[in-house]
Parts: sequence; C-alpha cells; structure tokens
Amino acid sequence: MPIRPIRELSLRQLLLLLTMLTSRIGLVLGCLGFLVFDMHSAREQKVEDLRSAADLIGTNSTAALAFDDAMGGSRLLAALSMRGQIRMGVLYRSDGTYFASYMRSDLNAKILPRHRLTDGLVWSRNLLTYTSPVRLEERRLGWLYLESDITDLQDRLRRFESRDVLELRVAARTSELELEVKERTRAEHELRQRTIFLNTLITNNPLAIAVGGPGGKLELVNPAFEKLFGYSSDEAIGRSVDDLLYPPNLSREEMDSRLKNAKKESIHETEKRRKKMET
Repeated sequence: MPIRPIRELSLRQLLLLLTMLTSRIGLVLGCLGFLVFDMHSAREQKVEDLRSAADLIGTNSTAALAFDDAMGGSRLLAALSMRGQIRMGVLYRSDGTYFASYMRSDLNAKILPRHRLTDGLVWSRNLLTYTSPVRLEERRLGWLYLESDITDLQDRLRRFESRDVLELRVAARTSELELEVKERTRAEHELRQRTIFLNTLITNNPLAIAVGGPGGKLELVNPAFEKLFGYSSDEAIGRSVDDLLYPPNLSREEMDSRLKNAKKESIHETEKRRKKMET
C-alpha cells in the first residue's frame, strides 16, 4: 500500500499521526529515563555492598594486623567467598608490603596489584575497586583492597537494550506482581547472604565475640569466646552475659552505676571476667 504524502492527509489523520508519534516518543523517553534510573540505583547498591564488605573486613582485621597474624587475616578474607561478585581481597601492612589475600577460585593466575594504593572507589571498564585504610583509633595499621567485577551490571544493561519498546510497555502493565515477588525473593536472598557473611566473620574472628538479642540473652558466640571463657555454644546461648562473665560479688546496682558512668565519661578499668568452673 503506497504511503500518502502528509499534505494529502485529513485533519483527523494528521491528529492521529501526531498522537502516535508523541506517544512513541514519550514511551521511548520514559524507557530511557527508567533505564538511567535503574542503572544508577544498581551502581549505588553495588558501591554500598562493596563498602559494607570493606567495613566489616577492615574492622575485624585490626587484631590480625596489630599482632602480625597473617593466617588470621587470611581466614577473615576467606569470608569474601560468600560474595560471588568480589574477585579479590588483599590486606597490606602500613608500609605497603603484602600481608594476606583472598582470590576467587577462577582467578588463580591473577597477579596481585603492586601499584601504590589510593583510598576510595575506582570504576573501570570491567571492574570496581575499593581501597580503604585499616585503623586502630588514630593509628593506621594498613590497607584493605577489594576488587569486584561488574558483569551483573553489564548483563542488566544488555537485558534492557535487547527488549522491544512494545514489550516493555506490555510488561509494565502485566508483571507488577511478578516483579514484586522477584524483588522480595532477591531481598531475602541478599539478606541470607549477608547473614552468612557476617556469621563467617564472627566465627573466624580471633577475638571473643558474643551476640545478644533484644531480651539480653545470648544468641551467638564464636569459637574464640568458647575457648576464652570455657562455655560451649550450647551452654552460653539463652543466658545473659552478666550470668556468665561478671563476678558474683558485683551487684546489679554496681554494674548499672558503672554503665551510667561509662556513658558520661571515658573510664579505664581492668576487670577480671569469670570463666566456667571446671568440674
């Protein structure tokens, strides 16, 4: 069917054509705007995930760096295996020398970075890297370097570019519930991954750690706690720290008074914690 010149179209046909063009332009611009917003949100989330991993590793690696415990540092970095997008994690001493590292199993031949590290985030074509200092109070003990691939972002962009505009419009009208379910499932999956990651850090930490619940009862203790105080995990969970560790001659009033003073001013005091009595 031959295409009629625009000047031969009726006013009604011209208005219909204009409406169609305007709708299509608006749809394309809307899709592009959504793409930009979605990719920006995805990049921000990736940065936040990498920073949170760096904060957890950096905080827990202070003891390993302070006591030159390279094996302990390697165990802490091994927890990064729970984050599939992280390719590499390296701890350096304060003088820049290598201390400990983790490398994803598919990167056995990867060479560790030897250039001078610069604090902060660096985006490249295929990687996102983050370098942060590891400090103990004001003293810098070393650096932590993390390297994450961005294949998930690249795949996300390809999926958007491969869709037809009409399919996007139909999908937006018919799949809201499905998207909500998928988002909830993804959030639950990420929460499980973060929980596993945090539990792995606590378990491998050389310092004694006990995690309490809202009621003041212990919900988790790590092997270092069991070794230091003599209580097994089964014996400690469900009991309060006060019952396990504070000397029996220290009353609740004295404990509350010390806590109030600690909130008002800095205090330095050495207190002997009670260990499990041997039978």
